[in-house]
Amino acid sequence: MEASEDFEISPEYALNIAARADEAGFRILFRTSITVPIGQIACDIAAEYELDGVVLGEGSSGAMQEFVNNVAIMHILPYARQSIADLTQRVFSAPLLMPIMQRGELQFQVGMDETAD
Repeated sequence: MEASEDFEISPEYALNIAARADEAGFRILFRTSITVPIGQIACDIAAEYELDGVVLGEGSSGAMQEFVNNVAIMHILPYARQSIADLTQRVFSAPLLMPIMQRGELQFQVGMDETAD
């Protein structure tokens, strides 16, 4: 891939959330997948959050959605961006720089999977 090549890039994002077995925290897995003319690249970033003295339940979904979309996503996006740049530099010989996203540009409908322990 030449650094001067221009092509449309449409990253796909996925998010998985699971409560810990003790229900005092949760894990998120954020996946970025990108297909370019010379190949594909995917990056998974995981983060774990703990809530001291709080047990997650059905009533937690509103607060959970707010936290995930406004805090957790902004927390893990720089890691995904750096990983994509690093991997493409090593594999494709030129870094693919993802744009910097503003809070709220990327939103997910949040639901808990089975426990993640």
